[in-house]
Amino acid sequence: MTTTTTVPEPPITDDVRAVGARFAHALAAKDFEAFYDLLHPDVNFVALTPGRVWPALGPAKGIDGVLRHWLDGITVERLSDVQVEQLSDCRRLGYRLHGRSGGRSFVFEQQAYLQETGGQISWVRLLCSGLRPPILAGPELSATSSDGNAEAIAGPGRAAV
Repeated sequence: MTTTTTVPEPPITDDVRAVGARFAHALAAKDFEAFYDLLHPDVNFVALTPGRVWPALGPAKGIDGVLRHWLDGITVERLSDVQVEQLSDCRRLGYRLHGRSGGRSFVFEQQAYLQETGGQISWVRLLCSGLRPPILAGPELSATSSDGNAEAIAGPGRAAV
């Protein structure tokens, strides 16, 4: 028999929520200046995206090329499921971006772990799902494009979900 003990989570302040939410909103809006204002000048930023590890990046302005690369050619239509939680000495931030790229709809999810120094984000570890086909409404859930090509939506070498 397995027993589960519930341990109360540490309180999360409005400041903690605000920094995480501003991070997600700035990224969704492609508001790079607002995003950089959140980052400590010597931020340690590491990310994992499908097919690539982005090693420690910094200073804050050095991240410009990476963010623009990630968001180039996509139109973000909606930000959803923003979650900010305290996790020991850092914060977990999760969110989803919905939009279009190359004429196709997508959703992607990112999970980030953040630490702050002096009110700015000084440490980031970010994991990205990559562009995924949205779940279609209705009785028939399908991840195929209008021409029946599942790979076109999921991406080369990726299984449609």
